[in-house]
Amino acid sequence: MARDLHRKATDFAERALVCRMRGNSEGARRVSEDALKYEFAAIEELADLVEPTCSALHRSASALALGCGLHGNTEELAKAVLARNPPPSVAEQLRDLVRRSHAGENLENREINGRIACPH
Repeated sequence: MARDLHRKATDFAERALVCRMRGNSEGARRVSEDALKYEFAAIEELADLVEPTCSALHRSASALALGCGLHGNTEELAKAVLARNPPPSVAEQLRDLVRRSHAGENLENREINGRIACPH
């Protein structure tokens, strides 16, 4: 069951990528949110997650949250897994997601009417 949910999340994530490549950022965000719901369902299905399954699902959910612009969720998911001492390659990917989330938040905070504001 969890594997099927994860596959659905992956399918939706791929659809979001296609939307993004076609310039449909709103569609990409909506489809990414659907993917995130499936990934969360997969995580809930496997309440007693073990490594590397735990890290893999949380990394995926963190990346999907970032794609939805949910920076708080991105960091929360990533930091929860980092606290469990995941495999080194996954840890680096999670730290990268946190950095990208911070960069995205900073960029969004500088936007005004769809344009990047000049820093003062």
